[in-house]
Amino acid sequence: MYRLTFERADRLPPMAWHADVDTVRLTVRVRHGWRVETSERGFVEGAWDGPFDALNFDRASTLCGSGGRLREDALVFATPTDTLQPLYIRRTSTRVHVSNSLPFLLTATDGALDPHYPWYRQDLMSIKDGLSDYVRTLPVTAGPPVEVLYHANLRIGPGARSLREPKPVHRSFESYEDYVDRLQAVTLRVTGNAADAGRWARYAPLATVSTGYDSPAAAVLARAAGCREAITLGSARAGFRDRRDSGEDIARQLGLSCRVYWPTSYLERADLVEAEFIASAGEGGEVVFAAMEDAVPDSLLFTGFPGGPVWGLHPHLPEADLIRTDPSGCSIVEIRLRTGFIHFPVGFVGATRAASIAAIARSPAMAAWCVGPQGYVRPIPRRIVEEAGVDRTAFGWEKKAVATPALSTFDDEPDLAAYLSSHAHDHFAAYLAANPVTLRMRQRIWRAGMRGLARVNHRLLLSGRVLVVLDRLGVRGSRRWLVSRKYLKPASIHDRLVHWAVDEIRTRYRVP
Repeated sequence: MYRLTFERADRLPPMAWHADVDTVRLTVRVRHGWRVETSERGFVEGAWDGPFDALNFDRASTLCGSGGRLREDALVFATPTDTLQPLYIRRTSTRVHVSNSLPFLLTATDGALDPHYPWYRQDLMSIKDGLSDYVRTLPVTAGPPVEVLYHANLRIGPGARSLREPKPVHRSFESYEDYVDRLQAVTLRVTGNAADAGRWARYAPLATVSTGYDSPAAAVLARAAGCREAITLGSARAGFRDRRDSGEDIARQLGLSCRVYWPTSYLERADLVEAEFIASAGEGGEVVFAAMEDAVPDSLLFTGFPGGPVWGLHPHLPEADLIRTDPSGCSIVEIRLRTGFIHFPVGFVGATRAASIAAIARSPAMAAWCVGPQGYVRPIPRRIVEEAGVDRTAFGWEKKAVATPALSTFDDEPDLAAYLSSHAHDHFAAYLAANPVTLRMRQRIWRAGMRGLARVNHRLLLSGRVLVVLDRLGVRGSRRWLVSRKYLKPASIHDRLVHWAVDEIRTRYRVP
């Protein structure tokens, strides 16, 4: 049986943890921040749909957070049941290191990102392609690579034997009433767990609200679980016909108090807050949420992620892969660990049964709520919100977005002078000057060759006949990319943003 020892470091981000597992001596040393709940049975940061005192978070069908649990002769590490945050792992012949933070893991194991590897951003965003196709290892300068684990448990037995265990799966949903009743039941259990008197730290529900579909629906569920407060951003990002996106009126109709924040306020800061969002998920789109950081400590934060892939009329399949259109929601990991809140992305509850949810959305019983602009119709969240008393005209009439990514999956790159504050922009420029990278000729040839192959692959995908043949062969989704599409990107200074961000965030984990 493994033996757990804990080392609390109050200067660490409160919800961060790193476990050093000695598979020969069967010892586990856990360094952690003060919000991590610990006991002789295990440790956890987060809440789940079960009683807190049983500490069965590794067996929960909904887990918002992560941790480790002793089981028989093994130690089980549990990821969240959503795909917004993984666990990071490094192994040797006798040790396994696991953490809920990439910078923490690298600091604890004396690792560093490879300055010659330009595709970290694409790798960190690859979870949008689903559980079958995301990038599972990240290269480092020396030693074993970093393994990335989403939506699974890792069981480690004696002698470094390990097994990836699937998460529990919800049974299929039979009707709108069945789906919403079970959604609300999970919400109540998670909220009760987060506020349990047996915790070191307790968390109260807090809703996010916009004029879209997803966060208002999550806010309705939060209200039924006791939530009385909401937060909202006052505008969408540039490029939309109507940039007004404040959910203040919707919150008022739900009887919630609401605080309004402005998404570009982070540009006035000089603490390099952009780095913690880029270090979390590569593209850093949720940096606009930095404005809300005074509101989120001690909260169980309700959001509507992943929204469209689950609540749209045509979700991505195969459903068990949790394929998404973008990595939205993934970049708040480091700010969450630092400020101390639990993220509850309500749309992920039962998302592995997306086909049954989609069948409900397309059923005749939902016809009255199939309204909205073409391509932006989500009857399930619309019905949830309207039946809670919100006026139909107040939400879901124009697709908007507030996330402002620093990195793009396309050829065009965002203007860093517009994304970064002037202080962060100068700091990044200084980092590039102090850490120049010169590619060897063979590296340049290899990158050019891979980009050429990826472009050929892309042209083949544009051919309808090729797609028909691939479909008949059962080759679907991103597997059609025989040469990874990440190689399509031309080289740019944006390739170094993740290196800069991780290097900056590592300083908070260098705690004696």
